[in-house]
Order: sequence, then structure tokens, then C-alpha cells
Amino acid sequence: MRALLAGGLAIALAGCVMQPTQTSGEQAFHRADSGKALGDTLNGFLSQAAPGEVITLTNSPWGAEAVVTAEQGYFAASGRHCRPLSVETPLGEGRHALACRTPQGWVAQRLVTDSPSTEGRSR
Repeated sequence: MRALLAGGLAIALAGCVMQPTQTSGEQAFHRADSGKALGDTLNGFLSQAAPGEVITLTNSPWGAEAVVTAEQGYFAASGRHCRPLSVETPLGEGRHALACRTPQGWVAQRLVTDSPSTEGRSR
């Protein structure tokens, strides 16, 4: 009886310490990498800019002559470094954007507060 109880306890404890599979984590990370790749100029800026620093981009995902302000970066739940951005267009449209660093460079990400149907609209 003791041997059966000890065996059952050993099996239960072994289940508690098993590591999750790498596949599920890798798949989640690859999904998190999705986003619109940003150009070399914006990649370099986001990698080095201090919070509050501004750049004017001739071409950007938000249109021509967009003025982009980089905010303080943070580490997202995905483990990636992300930076909120404030974007102003020549037409006076202001919007908030988010860029996250991936192994391939910075990508524009959809804000959690935006639904897919409102993405890209000004606020």
C-alpha cells in the first residue's frame, strides 16, 4: 500500500515539474512578431532616441512628412522592448502608435485599445 501511495505521489510531483513545450512558446512569439516593418531611418531612431526625442520622416507608415516623437520604452508581456509613439501628420492629424523590436528590427504594432476596424484612424 505504501509503495502504491509513494508511486502515485512521485507521478503527481513529476507532472508538476514538467517543462512546457518549446513549440507553444515559439509559436506565440512568432505571432507576436507580426506587424509592419519600419524603415532603416526609423529603426535607427527608435534604437537610440531618448524619450521625447523627435524625428520628421519623409516616408513613414503614417504618411509623408510625419513628425514622430518616441516615448519611454518598456518591456511588453511578450518580452520584447516596445516604444509608444506620438505621430503628427502635416494635416494636423495626431495619433498614437506602438513600435516593438523583433529580431528583424522594429515593427509597428496595433495598440491594444484599437480594434482591427479602427486601426490607422486618427484619434
